[in-house]
Formats: sequence, C-alpha cells, structure tokens
Amino acid sequence: MILTTASASAGGAELCLADLVAAGVTGARLDVILGGSGQLADLIRERGLVPQSITPPNRLAQLGDAMTASHFLGRWTTLKRALLTLGAAWSHRRALHRVWHERTPAAVVTLDLKTHLLAVGAIPSASSLIWWMHDDPSIRPLTTPLLRRAVSLASRHPGGFGVVTCSHFVARQVQRALNPPAHVPILPIVNPIDLERLLGEGRHSPSNHTSSWGASSARTAGREVGGDGGSGARVRIGLVATYARWKGHEVFLKALAALPSRVVERVEGVVVGGPIYRNPQSQWSRGELEQLADQLGLGQPGRPSVRFRGHIDNPAKVFDDLDVVVHASTRPEPFGRVVAEALALGLPVVTPGLGGAAEAAGLDRNPGWDQVASQQAYRVHETCVTVPPNDPQALAEALIRLIEDEPLRHRLAQSGPAFARAAFDLSRLPDQWSEAIARVRASARARRRHIDPRFLDSDSCSSSISP
Repeated sequence: MILTTASASAGGAELCLADLVAAGVTGARLDVILGGSGQLADLIRERGLVPQSITPPNRLAQLGDAMTASHFLGRWTTLKRALLTLGAAWSHRRALHRVWHERTPAAVVTLDLKTHLLAVGAIPSASSLIWWMHDDPSIRPLTTPLLRRAVSLASRHPGGFGVVTCSHFVARQVQRALNPPAHVPILPIVNPIDLERLLGEGRHSPSNHTSSWGASSARTAGREVGGDGGSGARVRIGLVATYARWKGHEVFLKALAALPSRVVERVEGVVVGGPIYRNPQSQWSRGELEQLADQLGLGQPGRPSVRFRGHIDNPAKVFDDLDVVVHASTRPEPFGRVVAEALALGLPVVTPGLGGAAEAAGLDRNPGWDQVASQQAYRVHETCVTVPPNDPQALAEALIRLIEDEPLRHRLAQSGPAFARAAFDLSRLPDQWSEAIARVRASARARRRHIDPRFLDSDSCSSSISP
C-alpha cells in the first residue's frame, strides 16, 4: 500500500498520514511518497518508515483555486495558470507512474486533490485506487468539474476505486459535489489522534501535571497582573492554525480588539502557526497579520497584547502556555484537528463548529445544536463553546465569559479529554483501513460480476491485502 501526497509540509491532512503510518494497516506493508523533504518527512521517519520524495515542479505546487476562484477575474487567472501547468503536471505524473508500476501495490492512496487527479489512469490495473479526501470539493469551482470527470473514469478502474473521507461531513460533500456511481464506496474514517504521543510531550503531559485542569491551573498560577493589584491570573487565548485565509485570523484579532477594558489586562492573545503552503494567494503572510494587529490597536494602552509564535514543529508543544484555544474558521472544516487535540489536552475551545469541526467537538451528537447556537451570541456545550462564524463580536463575548468564569473553564477542561479518548482512539485505525481496502476491492469484483455493491456483506468484503 503506497500513501502518496504532493505535499512536504505538515498540515492537518499530512499529520493524519503520519498517524496512519504510526498505527499501520492490518495485513499491509506501507510505503510513503512525499512531495519533498522537510517536517513531514521527519515525522514519517520518527514513526519508523523512510519515505521517498518526488518533488512536484514549482508551477504545479503553487497552483490552487480554493480562494482565487470566487469571482470571474480570479477564475480566469487560475484557469490560465492551470493551462500553463499542464506540462509540469504531466512530468510529475510520469514520475509517480514509474514508482507505482515498479512496486505494484495492492492499493495506492492519494491525499491531495492534485495527486487524486494525476493518479487516475496512472496506477497499475491490479492496484486499487483510494482517494483519501481531506477537502470539501464543493468549494473549488474549477477543480470540482475535473474531480467529477476523474471519478467517472476512476470508477471503471479494474482494481477498484473508492473514497475514504476524514469525516462524515466530507463524505456528504463528496456525494453531493462529485456524485460518484453507486458502486463506488464512500467510507468515512474519522481522523484519530495519536493521543499517546500528544499527551506524552509538552507541558500538558500527564507526567508533568496530575490532570489537564491541573496543567491549566499551574500555567495561570503566578501570572498575576502586576502594577494595579489586578483581579486575576492572565489568561492566554490562542488561535492555532496555518495562515490559510479562511482560518479566521482576522476574526480572532478583531475579537481581541473588541474586549472591554475590565478584562484587557487579564488577557494575552497568541497566534500559533505560519504559512506552510506553496501557493501564496491562499494564505496570509506574517507581515500582513502583524499590520492588521497594529491597525486594530492591539498592544496599545487599553487593548490586549498579541504575540505571534510562528510555526511549531511539535504538535504537543503548540498548545504550551495556552489556557483557551480559539478555532475561528470562516468556512466548514473538513475535520478540525486543532479542536480534537485541544480537547484531548484539556483546553477549553471556542469554535463555530462548522463542518467536520462539529464531529471533532462531539457536537454532532446533539441534533439541532447549530440552529440554537445561531440565535445567540454564543452557547456553552458539554465539550466546548460555540459562536456564529465570522462574528468577531460574538467571539469576544464568548471569550469574556471564559476569562471571567473560571469554573466554566474548569468544567470544559475536565470533559474534553474524556470525549477525545473515546472518539479519537488510534488503535481502531489499522482495522478500519484494512476493511476499507477490502470493501473497495470487493466492490470492483461485484461490478465485474454485475452485482449491486449495496448487497455485499462483510464476508464478501474480506480479503487478504498484500503489500
């Protein structure tokens, strides 16, 4: 089984790849092809596997339409760039084709949209093709028609074709946007978290503190506001995200600027993350965000300070020194890994809960939670606090509540880890992926025999998986 991505950076999807390498797949040997060396390659090596690097040409790596295709000029510019990229795409496809055919794995699993498209017709006929979807295809006006056509072609692949999604939300979006034939299985495998690795490092580690809330209390203790006999410990509120423009940095900074004077000296804002993509149009630069913070007056008298920590390689240490985590994405998340990790570490979370983030926070267990939340500035749930999307004032009100209500922070810090342990258990992953591959191969056999795949039982899906 070969996991293939054009990326070399460690975003959410790539961290899930690293977790799968750590967990393994029952009955399969894993190989990994990455889009270059770097942090992701280091993470794979730490998990005992040496990846192969096939770096895509810069012109291909920098192509993207998620943000630039929302208006006519943006679509035309992106389309023109795509046409100029055809040669680079063909060259990269040939390099992948050569490796895939040399190894002839039981399955080729692709992680990103470009590799999804390039793999169609390029893998051995005996290998199954599985798209591991970590994206909502409906938000990409130019790529979606290509994906829809690719699904039609891949559905006839002799070795079988299927889609594994990182959440039930993405599974629904794939069905709606790509409308695959009935015999193509769409299989949600909710992203697990390597909790042992996450909890074993950083200040939130149980080895450093008796409980997650104990960790939070220990961090805030002693950070008393000086100079005026302040009324409480400083609360560090962090946005943890890549610099993608839809991750809500502007919303977060505006919410900090809207905090009233009574809490300003008890708050420090922290922005954790950085630009990790090779497409500059799709992400902020640090200079742009610092300029926005200056324009909002952050750090000036009467306004909270904000600190930019940059990208941090160790996922566990991302949350060090934070007391509250803000997840402010302005469009639905495919999954929301930051939400899951923060809950596992016992940190209170504020989120719009859009898309897969609702699953990451356990909100989907309560039907109608989003309708209720949309009628209020914020709402407190068992595991988190929700706010309407793209609403700095509502986010500010939720933060005021968490700053001033220490028992609420305590309760959320207690409930998050219990939910995360139950929901994101990495030990389930090997069997889930083994069953997914067997399901794809069984569906291909059923199609050849003209059997409706909806009537396949578990026995007919079972099969051995060779490397």
